[in-house]
Amino acid sequence: MELPWSSIRKLEKLCSKQDYKKYEALTQFDMEVLRDFYINKLIKYFAGKIVARVGDKIDRNRFDLSKSSASGNSNNTKQDENMMLGLKCKIGSTTGYINIQISAGLIEDLLLAGFFSPTASDKIKFQILSNIKEKQIPDNIFIEFVRFNPEKVFLEFGKILVLDKKETEPLNVVYKNRVIHTGQVMAIDENFGIKIAESVELNEITYDEEDYISIQLGTSALTEQEISNLHKDSYIVLKQRAGEVSNVIRTGKIIGTGEICIANDTFAIKIFNVK
Repeated sequence: MELPWSSIRKLEKLCSKQDYKKYEALTQFDMEVLRDFYINKLIKYFAGKIVARVGDKIDRNRFDLSKSSASGNSNNTKQDENMMLGLKCKIGSTTGYINIQISAGLIEDLLLAGFFSPTASDKIKFQILSNIKEKQIPDNIFIEFVRFNPEKVFLEFGKILVLDKKETEPLNVVYKNRVIHTGQVMAIDENFGIKIAESVELNEITYDEEDYISIQLGTSALTEQEISNLHKDSYIVLKQRAGEVSNVIRTGKIIGTGEICIANDTFAIKIFNVK
């Protein structure tokens, strides 16, 4: 919604408690009042909420208009991309919108800092129970980003490992150490899921390394018939809920966990725990 200039001036005069009819012209002093007593307070409020959630993982100076723009890191390649946040406000009988531009760079930094991740108090724990007489199928489908040489992977708390996989690239669907399909990440109800993107050539990729590290989005347990029926545009529902940590696997054993994030258009994982 675009407000006419007369309404903008009136809204500003109301904010600075001036008689709009008597002092109709918008002065530089009016703009400074609006900035110092309203815009800065609004930014400080949002900054306080962000810092309270992520602590020192993000620099509070990012939100200080006198030191830098709140639009993001100058080194970020997404600096020119913005998201608009509109806040409806009412002062007296005058209603309007305050539009706040948030750069993709700042959104990315907030993502890496874990701002959008559920906290312990946000999470609801679920446990799926099975019939005692039902034959259990062990996890046999593994959704992996890629596998790595363990000698070149060093895990430590808080470290971000940038993976060799663009966010637009499909992940590997691994069965018996063989990539049988690739697929795009999606959410199916509350769980992670994979939509199969068929590629015949991938059926020839087999992992024969005895020692390896893989980053797994999640797992599933399918029957042989279900696996043979997989085709393009079919879905696999993973056991992991969207937002849960992902596992770092070394030769079949979990050696760490972390949160999947995006760093410069590339998948990454922020390490939370090292075992």
